[in-house]
Amino acid sequence: MLLATTVARTFAFTAVAPTGQTVEYSVLSATTVSVAGAHWDNPSEPLGWLQIPATVSDGEQTYQVTEIKLRAFNNNSGLTRITLPEGLTTIGQLAFRNCTALDTIELPSTLTRINAQAFYGTAYWADSSNWSEGLLVIDNYLVETRANVGPEVIVPEGVLGIGGTAFYYRINMLVVDLPSTLRFVGGLAFSDSENLDTVRLHATVPPTLAADAMEHVYGLTVQVPCNMLSQYSASEWNAFDMVEAPCDSTDPGPGPGPGPGPEPPVAVDDVIVDRWNVSLQPGGIVVSGLAGKSIGVYDIVGRPCATINCATEVQPVELNATGVYVVASPGLKPKRIFYSR
Repeated sequence: MLLATTVARTFAFTAVAPTGQTVEYSVLSATTVSVAGAHWDNPSEPLGWLQIPATVSDGEQTYQVTEIKLRAFNNNSGLTRITLPEGLTTIGQLAFRNCTALDTIELPSTLTRINAQAFYGTAYWADSSNWSEGLLVIDNYLVETRANVGPEVIVPEGVLGIGGTAFYYRINMLVVDLPSTLRFVGGLAFSDSENLDTVRLHATVPPTLAADAMEHVYGLTVQVPCNMLSQYSASEWNAFDMVEAPCDSTDPGPGPGPGPGPEPPVAVDDVIVDRWNVSLQPGGIVVSGLAGKSIGVYDIVGRPCATINCATEVQPVELNATGVYVVASPGLKPKRIFYSR
């Protein structure tokens, strides 16, 4: 009888969240639990702001909260804001799917997995202002993309992880450029993107790659950072043909343009850094704020496309092809742009 009571107690329990709601937890191990959902009779019961604590107790044992369970809050229409704790590593599939009032989402830096459609159909997802270049990023995690992204996609610097199915069946996508900050790529993240040809990696620690992340993607070439071939060969990325980025000082690879160290890619159309500006125009780009200086424009493998002395404050530069370009000027931080004709 004592054994049966213990098992029942440690399998699942409820506790009151800091924001006042009763939350149900499922025990994963002697020290960890997952969030099974809010404890309610009607799943549409208003929850408002729900803050999940980093640790929770069943009265006898204290556990670390490491996971949001599959479908934990699926279809809850009363949840407006969710705050998830540091120490959480996993958000389950469909965890917040169709939470139609959920417009504020606060994620921890400790996540290592976001499963498919975790935030699909939320108010945050539905707000077009939260999307940039066809990408939906929540607190440095890329969770969804538009179906028509491509042909070249630059995932912005600062992104820590790519959620499950984020790029599923993106048949327009030929090339994807991943940032130096990336730590993980989720399950089926690029599955069935059958025309994906090249992935460029810039992280000096190989990001964790789910076993099925590239399912039904064939003939893929992976470009790894300069002098990092051995490290990537010892990781999950060794399933693909790998090439090493050039180590030339003009190579935009993980560190675009001249300079001693890596420079982050920029995935926006209009960037102002160091008081000079690069913006897109039909037929090319416009550089402003560099009167009296020379600029160099390079393609993604470091080949010079143009060298111009800026005689005026605004200098147009013609480009002949869609792609990633680096604009550099001596003494200033280079900028990486994606130009689409």
